[in-house]
Amino acid sequence: MLLMLLLLSSQPCHPGYHPKCTQPGPLVHCACGATEHRLKCGEESNELPTCSGVCGKQLACGSHACERQCHNGPCDPCSHKQQLKCFCGHTEELRPCGATGTVAAPTDSDPERLSFACASVCDKQLDCGRHQCKQRCHAGPCEPCVRRPPTEADETQSCACGKQSHSRAEIDAGGPKLAGWRRGACTDRLPTCGAKCGRLLNCSFHTCSLPCHDPSEQPCGTLVSSSSSSSSSSSSSSSRAPVATVGCTEVVKRQCRCPAQNIVDVPCTQIRGDTAKGIPPATQLAVLCDTKCRAKLACKKHSCQAVCCPRIESHICTKVCGKPLDCGKHKSVDDTLCSFAMRH
Repeated sequence: MLLMLLLLSSQPCHPGYHPKCTQPGPLVHCACGATEHRLKCGEESNELPTCSGVCGKQLACGSHACERQCHNGPCDPCSHKQQLKCFCGHTEELRPCGATGTVAAPTDSDPERLSFACASVCDKQLDCGRHQCKQRCHAGPCEPCVRRPPTEADETQSCACGKQSHSRAEIDAGGPKLAGWRRGACTDRLPTCGAKCGRLLNCSFHTCSLPCHDPSEQPCGTLVSSSSSSSSSSSSSSSRAPVATVGCTEVVKRQCRCPAQNIVDVPCTQIRGDTAKGIPPATQLAVLCDTKCRAKLACKKHSCQAVCCPRIESHICTKVCGKPLDCGKHKSVDDTLCSFAMRH
């Protein structure tokens, strides 16, 4: 109450509004927090006062400080760049500090080391000393060799397709029945169960139809019937035998692009990609049939001869004009297109 009385106007009774209060207000810190500023009594602002010093706040990267003058609002992204090597060591990049994917990867010799994951296969040697890591470039140690045989009694050994497994104790006590499951090194052949393999093929859609098999000896694929290489007409059906093919050989039915709307067989890998070759799925694939377009071109003189013509353009004729000139004795030999000449 006393403060209110002190702030009341000391002027005699008068018409109109009172002038602004000239008494000092509260102390507030500047935007960077380094200095204090005295506000006027009743002064209000959506922004904090600023000083002439450097902001100095830690940036989002966590390694550098803002170098701008004291300011309101968020600091700018870190502009520093650094030469970094990826986790697997195959790639070096000049990356902005704090870039997405850049993480701490300390080592004994460099506790503050930063790194990132590239698109390459890790390819580091695994703990077995015989195989390489097939995962994409990654942080931390590689996973143990998936072909490593069990060494403890409670560890399990899976068949090549993963549908059956037995513990080391079961294998040791299984006698001749499980003799094929006994392995001493990761290079030994994986046991098989006889069931369908079922692994995803390189198209990432169809699965391997071969019986359970060690992929190091026979890559995944499909079984197809193929006739004997003999061209003799006397060859019988007994000469036909299933042949294993590597990768996906399936075809997909797709409608072609021309008005005929023919159904065309397209290799699956052309549509869904090929992981073995690093080919991504197709986003726009022109499916072509063998129908030849017979429509008249814009010149009304020639016909379109394109195969599986989409007819989305005006069928401009690209032949040279060849029309008689005004003299009546010679023909046009310049590059004037037929469709353009017919309109003039």
